[in-house]
Amino acid sequence: KSSKISKDYPVFKENYFHHILSDNQAILQMAAKYKIKNSPMLVSIPDRVLSFNEYKLRNNKVLFMGSIGNDYDQRRKILKNLIKNKIDLEIRSRNIKDHNNKYEKITKLFFEYFSTNIKISNFSKNPLYGLEMLKYMGNFKNIINIHSDFDKNNALNLRIFESLSQGCLLFTDSNKKMEQYFKNEENLVIYDDQSDLIKKISFYKENQDIALKISKNGFDQIKKSHTTSVRLEEFKNICNIIWKIIS
Repeated sequence: KSSKISKDYPVFKENYFHHILSDNQAILQMAAKYKIKNSPMLVSIPDRVLSFNEYKLRNNKVLFMGSIGNDYDQRRKILKNLIKNKIDLEIRSRNIKDHNNKYEKITKLFFEYFSTNIKISNFSKNPLYGLEMLKYMGNFKNIINIHSDFDKNNALNLRIFESLSQGCLLFTDSNKKMEQYFKNEENLVIYDDQSDLIKKISFYKENQDIALKISKNGFDQIKKSHTTSVRLEEFKNICNIIWKIIS
């Protein structure tokens, strides 16, 4: 389980499950609160989709793929800033909201003001999913990840695993949970704020040998520790522990 939750979430109150597995610390804590057995387990990438093709021959744009709905204010701010600063960016998104809920309520009153602002929907192409998405990622050198506002520091965005599994250089915001498993400027590149992101994109575009080394290290880390075959062994161990408790 890895998604937005609340204390009233029926998964916890209705006793739907005997045991919850999650990469999200908030979910595990909630499960414990309701006396549901729980175990931490990260998501994974199927071994068969791992791909590291020639990095230097790829598209040098920055790619963003993901939702920009009401729960993603920070994503909107960062993407609009990249567009404003003329970063060569491709967006493939779903659930696009150009403004948050508060703004949407007063759009009618200030339509002229909003019409002069950058609208992500004008720049976004159709989203991709599954194998098609992963294959498409592999055409790009650079991918940007922006964690969800609601699970920052509690969970890792799946985009981290997907991007690194295709040998991309990943630019990501900081996340305490993520930094337990991936090292800055060794497996991926962490940016501090919007201006820092622009500086780092520029630096790594100009220093392709360094970018290639980091992207390869990130790919190797996924292959070593975050494939489905690795995670299956962890799952077997969890099941064995559960069986011993029951028996």
